[in-house]
Amino acid sequence: MPEAIYIASEFIWNTREPDTQPGLWQVPRADIGLGMLDLRTLPQMASPGILNGPCFVVLSERDKKVGEYLGSWKESFGDGDETRLAVSRMLGIDKIPSTIDNPMALLLYLLTREADPTGQERWKPLRVGRRRQLKLSIAGQEYTERVDEAHPAFTNTIKVFQTDYRRNKVEGVPAEVLQKWTGSEVLKLYGRLGAALAERILPPEFSADGLKLPETVILESFNQGDSTTLGPDLSWTEVRENWSTVSNEVTHTAGANVRTSARAESALSSDDHYAQLIITALDVVLKDTDLGVAARFDAAAETYYTGLANGYSTPNVRLRINKIVAGTNTNLVGPYYGIALSLPDTLKLEVSTNSQILYLDGVQRLSGPDTAITGNLYTGLAGWTGNGAGNIVKGITFEAGDLGAAGPPAGSLALLGVGI
Repeated sequence: MPEAIYIASEFIWNTREPDTQPGLWQVPRADIGLGMLDLRTLPQMASPGILNGPCFVVLSERDKKVGEYLGSWKESFGDGDETRLAVSRMLGIDKIPSTIDNPMALLLYLLTREADPTGQERWKPLRVGRRRQLKLSIAGQEYTERVDEAHPAFTNTIKVFQTDYRRNKVEGVPAEVLQKWTGSEVLKLYGRLGAALAERILPPEFSADGLKLPETVILESFNQGDSTTLGPDLSWTEVRENWSTVSNEVTHTAGANVRTSARAESALSSDDHYAQLIITALDVVLKDTDLGVAARFDAAAETYYTGLANGYSTPNVRLRINKIVAGTNTNLVGPYYGIALSLPDTLKLEVSTNSQILYLDGVQRLSGPDTAITGNLYTGLAGWTGNGAGNIVKGITFEAGDLGAAGPPAGSLALLGVGI
């Protein structure tokens, strides 16, 4: 049976299962979900069970209650306008052109022509990645296109960067960090560094801020005596609940059924980056306690992507990817139960332009698309305490770094007048 693709008008606010307390957003029929892309605004994502909004969802079977049925990947809408008109009305946009005649074409149209770079009025757009690749992977389907500067995705990428740059300035992100991030974006879009190229993408009021060569990796050993202050290698902010080190291992020490997070206060040079943690203990008694990592962590808000591991299905580990926007949780991908625990295990979350990928011990286990969280240069830890408090999840050796952007040719920095 082919997959069934829908535009759904609303998410589901789930408060039923113990590990969803106090609630999290899920797509309709998440039990048969194959993939989804969130089409809400940032204020809707940040709203805990109040505001709501649409999503593009792929299911393993049909359910007419979900929303507007688009068919399967291989089906065409045909010449009739009924589907396009129904989607236009649901999303509050102008009539969709008749050339948009299949689900992938519709999704690409929405994410390039109808998106809002600020995320305040509509969903955020697809951004261009390295070598000007526009890429979207969802539910086993992949679209890739190399774009030029006239393509709306290229323009959208710059507009998203400018919006995030202004926010990071307000949040007090250091100037050197912003210069490295600018360098990362210039390399991604133009393949080389140059002061004039930086001026093309920086907000006009900050066009003289400049750029630097991006290259950052951070490490935390947690190799210190028992302490309620994380360290010793990095400075940390406990954003939600309490974290500590016990016998050279990190753990959260909050009460029952609460989300936990801690931000490493050493910024990376790009919002295309990874964060990983070696997990040494997962609760296999209460079986509903998560430990994981956070990527694209906001400098001043509880907003990030997270990859989580859980002993829920012992002997197998449960994995999932979530996003947190201003403290409100949305399940993006998973849960996945298909791999046995073999502690210690290395959990790694990689965020690259429009995608999030979760690895366990170097093997990709989950992936999915999302465009909402951009321009955040920090990483950290995340978790969920489940039904009991105590040191029942533990980890050692946290690492985060920029994804490998190709540097400029040797000697080109001096020739281009780039400050390092």
